[in-house]
Amino acid sequence: MRFLLVGFALLVLSSPALADNANSTLPLHGVVTTFGPCPILPPSGPDPCAQQTLVTQVNVGDALCAYLLVRHYDDCAGVQTAFEWPAAWPLTFGLWDCQSNQVNGTTPTASGPTTGTIATAFDCLSGGVTAPIGRLHFAGAFAPGCITQVESTYPFFTHMVDCDGGTHPIIEQNRGSICAGSPGVDACEPVVPVEAATWGTIKSQYQ
Repeated sequence: MRFLLVGFALLVLSSPALADNANSTLPLHGVVTTFGPCPILPPSGPDPCAQQTLVTQVNVGDALCAYLLVRHYDDCAGVQTAFEWPAAWPLTFGLWDCQSNQVNGTTPTASGPTTGTIATAFDCLSGGVTAPIGRLHFAGAFAPGCITQVESTYPFFTHMVDCDGGTHPIIEQNRGSICAGSPGVDACEPVVPVEAATWGTIKSQYQ
């Protein structure tokens, strides 16, 4: 049965929503392995963003574990995104169990904005420290191409959920990717969109 992530917000431990989740990012970190456990990443292991060791490129033919991370949040209790990848990358399985009391309403079964969607919720995280959410395991990246994050077809599209159940869209530029044979997108640091009001201020200085 497919639950919606916004409904999951009722299951997480509640805490006061903090100031700003507008610039949250969803990096993808690649590990060349047939199985990758969560403890190799924070809080038990090193932070690939902080140490500038995030892997966004692998060799064609490599087995791949693609970790989904969340970063630059004040508080976070859930994530929804969707994945696309080449047909020549056979998905073996996904595991979405990196956080405490994690529950999943829908998990990726195939590439695409619907079948590739992960909707998951967990105990409230605070402080913005890079956190692993889960991972997808591929038998091999058997052709050049990328695993990317696309707009989910589920309600509220691609977003994160704060600890009071509020939803915060994550723009395309703040979603990471991993590619075979070329660099992917490093989403460790957010791309902050320029607001219309900001453009108005800039223009007024030249009038």
